[in-house]
Amino acid sequence: MGLLDLIFGKQKKNTAKLKPAAKWRDEPTEEEKKELEMLLNLMKSKARDCIVYTITDEPGNLFDSKIGGPYYLPLDLDVPEADGIKLSLLAQINMETQPCLPGFPKKGLLQFFAEDDDSIGLAAAVDAENRVAVRYIEHLPESGEIRTVEETPKNFPFDGTKSYRLVPHAAKSLPSCSANEYEKILKENVPELLEELSWGTGFISDYLNEAFFESMSALPEFVISGTMMGGYPDFAQWDPRKDDQYDTLLFQLDSDMKHVCWGDCGVANFFISRENLEKLDFSDVLYNWDCG
Repeated sequence: MGLLDLIFGKQKKNTAKLKPAAKWRDEPTEEEKKELEMLLNLMKSKARDCIVYTITDEPGNLFDSKIGGPYYLPLDLDVPEADGIKLSLLAQINMETQPCLPGFPKKGLLQFFAEDDDSIGLAAAVDAENRVAVRYIEHLPESGEIRTVEETPKNFPFDGTKSYRLVPHAAKSLPSCSANEYEKILKENVPELLEELSWGTGFISDYLNEAFFESMSALPEFVISGTMMGGYPDFAQWDPRKDDQYDTLLFQLDSDMKHVCWGDCGVANFFISRENLEKLDFSDVLYNWDCG
């Protein structure tokens, strides 16, 4: 267990793309040890900057980074809607009170909204729109009238009568084996170690199939899952992205089993294109949540 495991809690190990256990050998060959070290160094070289959040019991105030609770609504804006349905605050991030993340806003609030229904904003049909919204408020009020919206969502993955403050920490993110980037990195760099199997792409070596992701998860100073902004996403099942359009993880709200639980220990993600992020255009985001 690494240092950040102790800070942020036990990391989930997603085995969706790992080869089923075959024969286990107590001692790998010297060649396999070298291959494992090379693979770990490869993934460390692909690490991305991110902000990881500790979910606390402390209620967040109006402008804190937090999950749920009352939120600030500018006088010239309305409560976000989707298909005429008012949305509720899932989380918000105060960009001014956390370490700088390259490519992300340095000031203001990012607010994440979803419909308070059984699917928590996911569309019932494949071709339908998710009922979510991301709102960027660039300038926070320094004086004058402040409008507050209070609500108590009943279907969100946390107690809707409370809010939970998020404490940010700068970190380095490694790709989960459920993310598209994981397989892409391996295919581009070590195709000679891979083979296509009935369950997907795996290593030729049974030892690597069993040891690689477990070893990567234990690397100190790196994270693979968690509530975070930037970095690589994690999924309880599979990556919903079909292409490279939504190439940036805008925000991820993960189950910590104390404050938040998406179904059976799931995770939610908001994605955006790097181009739209640079333009501060949050009108087109990809939203997904899944559970085990």
